[in-house]
Amino acid sequence: MINSSVTDEILADFLREQFVAGIRLASESDLLTLTPLRGNPPSQYVLEFRCKGLAKDERGAIVECDGPWGFGINFPASYLRGGFHPSEVLAYLGPLKNPFHPNLRPPFVCFEVRPATSLSDLVFSIFELVTWSLVSTHDEGLNHEASQWYRNQKDLRTFPIDRRPLKRRALNIAVKSLQPKS
Repeated sequence: MINSSVTDEILADFLREQFVAGIRLASESDLLTLTPLRGNPPSQYVLEFRCKGLAKDERGAIVECDGPWGFGINFPASYLRGGFHPSEVLAYLGPLKNPFHPNLRPPFVCFEVRPATSLSDLVFSIFELVTWSLVSTHDEGLNHEASQWYRNQKDLRTFPIDRRPLKRRALNIAVKSLQPKS
């Protein structure tokens, strides 16, 4: 069955490929939960990252935070041809109210989304944004305060905030001691 809102067979094939690749990526990560929403193939997803990023606490202090960081991805009907605005594709969903990044001002996420960018590439880019691996301050971004703050950091070796790779899976390994040979 095809998503009733997807009448373009090429887009439907693209969405099926994105679904398979997205589920595979999520199965290889203990930092990502990927939830397909409606449609077959799905054209919308909710991503949740459990990784370190920065947020502002209730007193306005910039603090390290483990998330969760929630994002929505929507593939509009014009996604393969262009003619869409990035805000039609990406949105910050929360639950943190005050994420702190130059390219993030809820619900808006600022980075270039080209036609036919894969779901996996979008996931990796958003992950890099949350962990501060991807930072652009040349145009002040969406959050001018975060741009200025980052420019004033004297030691950029503290970035990214979270250095764990997205594509990893925690292992439960039991170690047994060996009996010495007699």
